[in-house]
Amino acid sequence: MFKKNESYKQYGLFGVTDSLSDSQRSMMKTSIEHSFFVNIFSKIKEKDFDVLYSTKKSRPNVPVNQLVGALILKNLYNWTYQQLFMNLNFNLLTRHALGVQSLGGSIFAEASIFNFQNKVIEYYIQTGKDLLTEVFDSLTSAQLKEFGIKTDIQRGDSFLLGSNIFDYTRLQLLIEVLLRFSRILDDEDKETYLKLLSVYTRQTAGQYIYKIEKDDLPKEIKQLAEIYHKLYVQLGEKYKNVAVFSILKRVYNEHFVVAENKVEVIPSNELHSAILLSPDDTEATFRHKRGTNSKGYNGHISETANPGNKFNLITDVAVNPNNEDDAKILACRLPSMIEKTPDLSEYHADGNYGSPAVDVITKNDTIMLVQTAVRGRKSQTKIKIDMDEVGDLWVSCSQGQRVKGEITTHKEGARMGKLFLMMNDANYVHISTNA
Repeated sequence: MFKKNESYKQYGLFGVTDSLSDSQRSMMKTSIEHSFFVNIFSKIKEKDFDVLYSTKKSRPNVPVNQLVGALILKNLYNWTYQQLFMNLNFNLLTRHALGVQSLGGSIFAEASIFNFQNKVIEYYIQTGKDLLTEVFDSLTSAQLKEFGIKTDIQRGDSFLLGSNIFDYTRLQLLIEVLLRFSRILDDEDKETYLKLLSVYTRQTAGQYIYKIEKDDLPKEIKQLAEIYHKLYVQLGEKYKNVAVFSILKRVYNEHFVVAENKVEVIPSNELHSAILLSPDDTEATFRHKRGTNSKGYNGHISETANPGNKFNLITDVAVNPNNEDDAKILACRLPSMIEKTPDLSEYHADGNYGSPAVDVITKNDTIMLVQTAVRGRKSQTKIKIDMDEVGDLWVSCSQGQRVKGEITTHKEGARMGKLFLMMNDANYVHISTNA
């Protein structure tokens, strides 16, 4: 049964803060945790989470603002769950951040936070609504108004998020998925396929590949192709609703192909970047960027960037497969960003964010996309800008091409002294400065 937590509004007569000295109270009021209590914890809309709980009379829920606040603190300080609960139980400032004014007793059990996360995930799967993202949007909207943060100029960038998964080789992954599937077979099927699978089930995937010579890898993978095909054909209907079989089916389709009733191994250089990398994270993807391989996700963040702001706030956060193009991500996020900050008129990003889809959105909503570079190969031709006797600007290259330019001074010095060239609708070169 859902119940709001408002106990933090009523300080006890003998709360731990009452036993602090004046200097200690002063230090507490200037701490990050006190700011968190005032600006985050006390403004979390618990009512948005009542959909996770039964409407029947039953034992009240663990306070939602404490659970959500604890998860934010965990990520803020990059704590493990063990470190989180150590601080929840023994750190006065952490407890103050969550509205607890005593050191007696635990705030909530470890199981409570895991159950809460599962409820949030299940609700997202069922409805597509991310309640934690709604908390972020609600808090950000309120803070933008409270602190007078201008949102007309924003900037964004992406970064790679590594997934905490084991780094499987192709052979090891195939065996690991096979082993996990073998464990969920019923007794009859375990007996039927005992001989077929015994060479793998007697040891771990890592132990099996340890003794495999490099030259034997094609033969080993071919052997697994036959086994996968047999299990898929003979047991697919029976286990089609089992999660582990869906993973085996996916790996089967990603690594093998059937042609003329014969199963073949797809060459390694033809495997796409979205194939399963680990059965423990079915959404992680592969990306090679700037000489580095990454397995995981692509995080994208937008923040306010008006030079007149005393400080800036993150306005939009998105996590996508790391093999998705930055421009595609921006095209998907822009409608939501415009809805949340309708006065957005200028967006700064690097050269990877330009695309026809982004151009359509920015043009329709009169947003200027300012890129720090132009996508594609770097030109080896030098560009010259000069002004004629009547004051017109001209842009020419060393190959003899010359086009007329127009100059626009951008507002409030957002360009930090840089010069930007863009082609406008009339095929003029649009020259932008912050002069």
